[in-house]
Amino acid sequence: MFMNSRFLVTSFLINALFGQTPEMAKVIYQKALSSNEAYQTLNELTMNVGHRISGSENFTKAMAWGVATMKAKGLVNVRTEKVMSPRWVRGKESIQLISPRPMNLTMLGLGMSVGTPQEGLTGEVVIVDDFDHLEKLGEQVRGKIVLFDVPFVTYDRSVTYRSSGPSRAAQYGAIACLIRSAGSSNSNTPHTGTLSYDSRWPKIPAAALSLEHAILLRRMSESNQKIIIKLNMEAKQLSDVEEGNVIGEIIGSKNPKEIIVLSGHLDSWDVGQGAQDDGAGCIIALEAASLLNQMKIVPERTIRVVLFANEENGVAGGRSYRERHESELNNHIALLESDSGNGRITGFTLDLPGRPPRQRGVNPYGDKSLKGDPSLIERFQSLAKFQEISGAKAFTLGMSGVDVSPMVEAGAVGIGASHNMSKYFDVHHTEADTFDKIIKADLQHNVGSVAILAYTLSFSSTRLQ
Repeated sequence: MFMNSRFLVTSFLINALFGQTPEMAKVIYQKALSSNEAYQTLNELTMNVGHRISGSENFTKAMAWGVATMKAKGLVNVRTEKVMSPRWVRGKESIQLISPRPMNLTMLGLGMSVGTPQEGLTGEVVIVDDFDHLEKLGEQVRGKIVLFDVPFVTYDRSVTYRSSGPSRAAQYGAIACLIRSAGSSNSNTPHTGTLSYDSRWPKIPAAALSLEHAILLRRMSESNQKIIIKLNMEAKQLSDVEEGNVIGEIIGSKNPKEIIVLSGHLDSWDVGQGAQDDGAGCIIALEAASLLNQMKIVPERTIRVVLFANEENGVAGGRSYRERHESELNNHIALLESDSGNGRITGFTLDLPGRPPRQRGVNPYGDKSLKGDPSLIERFQSLAKFQEISGAKAFTLGMSGVDVSPMVEAGAVGIGASHNMSKYFDVHHTEADTFDKIIKADLQHNVGSVAILAYTLSFSSTRLQ
């Protein structure tokens, strides 16, 4: 009898407050802060599945986990939608310093890299400061191994050397390419991530060195010591495999064909546990929808949770979603993605519909040349008042997410979650991306902030397009 009475009181409060969205936002946020479910769910994913690169057995397990979890949390129309994903396999890998003194160097092969010959590659290392320095050296790097020793300042700057450095080095005849890891970690944990080969030049093996070992080689070079290493990498590309985006919904009561997407990407790199990148984003999206469901809040529009496949090394999940749903483009009110770890959300960014495709390492909003429709921006910023309780009130122009970008470029509205990223690149794409780094209070806050936004977007009176 006590439980029934409690349920009736809760239902009465919800019905009473439903039309008063700022007050209801407070109730949603307080419920998120008192819930342990997001933390438990992320623990299950990272403990029972672990890292989950596209094409792996672990990603297949993650898909099954996603379907079962969505059903258990009361979402409907739970399904997977076909994605053909690339399959890259790391294999065994190592770097041995031969001269000036023997030692093993800490490394991670870059995603999509080719491997070395079976016997490995042995060569002299040339330290390069940046692309301008490489161009000046020119033919001097032929037959040698280039190390881009570029200090981490921002990810957008550093990732350029990871993505295009190998082909730039191959252009001048280098036989392999190393980079100082594109991250802020100083715990001897190298950072992986995908590269992009330029078809005009040979594909050469590429790997990242830990910050400490990249600096060690520079010190040796500055002491006029000749550096010889042996690189062994079994990396290889196999045939594409069929996977899927995992999808579940809360059906809208008034306009069910109008869709709010909450998303993260389910795949990760093949190191660590994929807790920050992007297990946290998946759980934030899933638990925000689940929270509304638990509170018996029925949205007027459909809330669709999408856990994307293959963000890390292909974006096949994002492109497949656009191909399948582009005919419903006008029904997508907004697509939100969280893919910046579990740092506390401080606000949200509006990604303008139809913006130009993003080039890796370049933020299209960086020079503030993209202005957008003032009325659209004003409508977006008006939603900030509902975040008074959470403090996530910075509503600005900016990127949404890699996975939803294909739909944004086609003309849909994208929204990104602005996380505090001060610690993110300490663990991003490394063995250190594990559940123990997750701060539960921040995860609860993030779920609450996204749930409030989903709640306010779910009203038919909220128009962004």
